[in-house]
Amino acid sequence: MDSPGSRRAFETKLNVLLGRLLSAKLGMRTTSEYYVSRDRPDVIVYVNGVKVVLEGSYSKDDAINDVTERLESGLGDLGVALFYKEHYPANVTDSELEQRLENSTFEARLVVPVDVSETLLRYLGEGRAEQRWIVSVTGWVEVSVIDLAFILNEAVQFILREEEFTKSLEEIEQCVGEFVERVKEVDAQHIVAKRLYDIFYRLYGLSIGDYKQIAELIYAKAALAILLSATFYQSVCSQLGLTGLNSLCRRYGYRLGVRKAFEEILEVDYRPVYSLAIQVVETLPEAANIAIKGLVELAETIASKRTLLRRDFSGRVYHKVVGDWAVRKNFATYFTTVPAAYLLAYLTIFSDKSLKEDLVVGDLACGSGTLLTAIYSAIKDRYIQSRFGEGTVDLKEFHKLMLERQIWGIDALSYAVQIASTNLALQDPTTPVRSMNMFAVPLGLRENRVTLGSLEFIKGRGLPSVTMYLSQVPLQFLREAEAASITGGEVPEMLPEFDIIIMNPPFTRATGRGRKKGGGLFGFIPDKSVRKRLLKEYESHREKVRRELIELVQREDRYAHIPDFKELYNLYRVTDRIDELLNIGQAGEGLLFLYLAYKLIKDGGRIAFVLPKSLLSGISWFLVRNLLLRKFHLEHIVVSYDAQNGYNFSESTSLSEVLIVAKRREPSKEDEPTTITLLLTKPKTALEARALAFKILKTGGGYLEVNGAKAYVYRIHSKEETY
Repeated sequence: MDSPGSRRAFETKLNVLLGRLLSAKLGMRTTSEYYVSRDRPDVIVYVNGVKVVLEGSYSKDDAINDVTERLESGLGDLGVALFYKEHYPANVTDSELEQRLENSTFEARLVVPVDVSETLLRYLGEGRAEQRWIVSVTGWVEVSVIDLAFILNEAVQFILREEEFTKSLEEIEQCVGEFVERVKEVDAQHIVAKRLYDIFYRLYGLSIGDYKQIAELIYAKAALAILLSATFYQSVCSQLGLTGLNSLCRRYGYRLGVRKAFEEILEVDYRPVYSLAIQVVETLPEAANIAIKGLVELAETIASKRTLLRRDFSGRVYHKVVGDWAVRKNFATYFTTVPAAYLLAYLTIFSDKSLKEDLVVGDLACGSGTLLTAIYSAIKDRYIQSRFGEGTVDLKEFHKLMLERQIWGIDALSYAVQIASTNLALQDPTTPVRSMNMFAVPLGLRENRVTLGSLEFIKGRGLPSVTMYLSQVPLQFLREAEAASITGGEVPEMLPEFDIIIMNPPFTRATGRGRKKGGGLFGFIPDKSVRKRLLKEYESHREKVRRELIELVQREDRYAHIPDFKELYNLYRVTDRIDELLNIGQAGEGLLFLYLAYKLIKDGGRIAFVLPKSLLSGISWFLVRNLLLRKFHLEHIVVSYDAQNGYNFSESTSLSEVLIVAKRREPSKEDEPTTITLLLTKPKTALEARALAFKILKTGGGYLEVNGAKAYVYRIHSKEETY
């Protein structure tokens, strides 16, 4: 960096001007500030939603070091190091400097995460051998501003496709499959399956049927437990001063080596994840050594791929492992697809520029944490943008605050909560956290008392008192619910008021998932007497919610300004069909969770939901539509018209669904627009979804296209709305 008395223009100033030049001349959206401080990058360029860190210097080494540091800290998806070959004078105007930059050539080097560099280089090289900038991934080449724009666009198109990420997921699925087959070979009598069943399902306090029938699922869950725990261990062992996983396995063999590794980190912390993982390893026979070897080798590879760690790989594998089985067993788990989660999260976070930094975010049916991971990513991007021109960007402190204070995840299944916790921690595994607000609130019968998971919060914010068991060994919990996160920590007595609640609530119908044997609501519980008690308690909750929603409808003064709504209500009342209108019929648990979000969200907060499309017009959802009209401003509605890829936003279903974002507020006479997005082709990757969200927020309406994603957007205003 030159001193203030130098005759050369400051590098930081040149970087900012170059960013503005790209924005003005090429239509790229840039965030750039002129600061001498080196605590943050000089320029971030958003190209179709992909964050490009731009670092220019009079020194090649400085440029490479700066951009590498920024990428390693998570500030960008790819980086460009620029070498300013000529000296730009400091005693000229900004417009003169910008003109010189536009007419200059630089030496540039494209810098990307290790896990995409090789495939990106091959991609850039296909059919373009005559172009010198092909080698920019590995060497310096001369470019103009136009050349730089071309390189960025080509690289961004590749990254949006997530081809390398998809390849890694396929390798993980193959490895889990091989583990399952090897364990099956040595467990012909299903002894291991029975022991693992006790570990996984007694943790829930539930019986879900014959363990022999779901043996493959049980083995796959065991593989995922070991893989995630090993990956996290390998990511943090150096920082914690622990022996590397590979060294321990060479010394003791894979089964015993993994166990010793997990015992070492257990002494540091992370009790719930590693106590479970140790039990899984102990249950496996010595003959499973080869199967474990494959998981260990894969864990080492994954731990070196920061891009993979930050893209919800564990959630996607969990979806693959558990999803199809969950549908067959009628369990309440339809997982949000990753692109839908990112689209919903970014629309939620970037709809309001005045959002505060210390948002409290909750998912009351978090599953594997896909929606929480997506909202983490969106808040992180928002944080980078807001802090970029105002103060130091400290992503380690950001990560710590998010996990310790701001993110809350609750689910009925402890195993799912542990996956979600690990997934969030892997966003920055080198940053230690003391505790996480991730809890398992059980669904079932506990000490002769019925509990309905997160729906217990309809009674109030207090966490329900439960006693949980793991392999017949009682676990001691501090107060009331199980802290099933990767760290220990006390369990709070009350839920907070949330700024954002993001959810894909379980079940879409009160009758369950179809006509399968043993189907229906809570069809996964084979004990008919237990299921009967659950249904009775559930119906009591439904009736309480229905009566409160009816009371809201009958306050006619509250909807006097919406004549079409009042007309519909009066029509049903006159025709003696009012009971039909005021019944929540087949709306199911989704309606109850939406009501619960209304009770838990603070004024000015937002709810973001994946719900059945019948929310928009189904008669069973009438009362909830009334709730949304009275107590919220509906900001976004997203529906799919993608016949080829489906009308759903959840895995393993063909149900038509809708994404909604709504802001909690009392009725207003202000002209508040609602953005309606019709997806003609759904985004296929997280980055594509992020890019599409930015375009939706930026446009006033019309046709949009980002890579393969296509949409039509239009806005309606409250004065034009009919209901």
